[in-house]
Amino acid sequence: MEENKKILLINYSFPPYPGIGGRRWAKFAKYLAKLGYQLHVISAENPFDYESKYTNDIKSDSINVYNLPEKYPYILSSIPKGIVQKIWYRISLVFMKIAVKGNYYDKAALWKDQLNKKSLELIKTHHIHQVIISGAPFSLLYFCLNLRKDMPQIKLYGDLRDPWTWGNGYGFKIISNRRKRIEILREKKVMQHFNKIFLPIESMVEYMKSNYPENANKIFLLPHAYDADDVNSIAEFTRKSIDGKINLIFYGALYDFLKKEMLFVTEMLAKQNNISLQIYSDTVSYAEIFAKHDILKKKVFYNKTVSVKKIFEKIRSSDFVLMIHPKDIYTNGITTKFYEIVSLRIPILFIGYDPFVKNFLEKNKLGI
Repeated sequence: MEENKKILLINYSFPPYPGIGGRRWAKFAKYLAKLGYQLHVISAENPFDYESKYTNDIKSDSINVYNLPEKYPYILSSIPKGIVQKIWYRISLVFMKIAVKGNYYDKAALWKDQLNKKSLELIKTHHIHQVIISGAPFSLLYFCLNLRKDMPQIKLYGDLRDPWTWGNGYGFKIISNRRKRIEILREKKVMQHFNKIFLPIESMVEYMKSNYPENANKIFLLPHAYDADDVNSIAEFTRKSIDGKINLIFYGALYDFLKKEMLFVTEMLAKQNNISLQIYSDTVSYAEIFAKHDILKKKVFYNKTVSVKKIFEKIRSSDFVLMIHPKDIYTNGITTKFYEIVSLRIPILFIGYDPFVKNFLEKNKLGI
């Protein structure tokens, strides 16, 4: 970074907006602030009745957050229930398809004007020379190319938390080829005109360097990390499994594409009398599968989400953390959770299809 310690950070789901998308830069912002940087953050207004578990991390006089209206139809962020919601969902999706040229599942697709206006205002007011933009949503990176028209001296740093045009997430797998070509062109322009591009895992770095060899010198690894403040605040523990029982814990989102893997978990629990599973999530998805096999509330227990400190305490008193990566969603996926769990010295029970993760866990003796 330059001597000028003022940064404009653009992260759509920065706290208090909930979800894992804000975790990476909430933590980086926390420590950049400790190093003397002044951060001005543009994020989306939180439309939910709950907020990020990482909100406390950004409570600093050096971190100023500016929330812009989300604009993305709220109904598209949920699974519609009932005829009215399903009709509204379809209408909203048609609207997005008309209004957006590229990926209409991109939550920031309608942000261009307000993003550029607020960005230029902050850059000029606070004499900012460097801008960090984190995607997904990936349109944020493309829209920020416009800043160069008014402020050609600005340095743009892109952070790709997930694959953009070579992954299956964020609706990319189901949009038309014409829309995919638009997204590919946008990614190419970002690679050409940004000063640096950061990626969280080595396999993503290798892919981007091979796909954009002419821009390889600006592509860098910036791994996920665990927060020592979270880990060190937890007292030592005594495992509960001295009675021969194995306590699993799963925490995070229960996505709607895990049915096959959850059936496997159900069969495992039904056959093994000494294994139980505690789930910490915002939903009780898949409860009907556990109930059908008569293990719900006997071996499987749902709990509401808790604070980061509390979930780490729960992890430390468990025997394994259950991690599930469905096919075609995660590839070479050493995600944030791995860093947190490894730092807590708890083994991982991994269910997935990725040989990279399998080899990583087995080679380093981190789980099975």
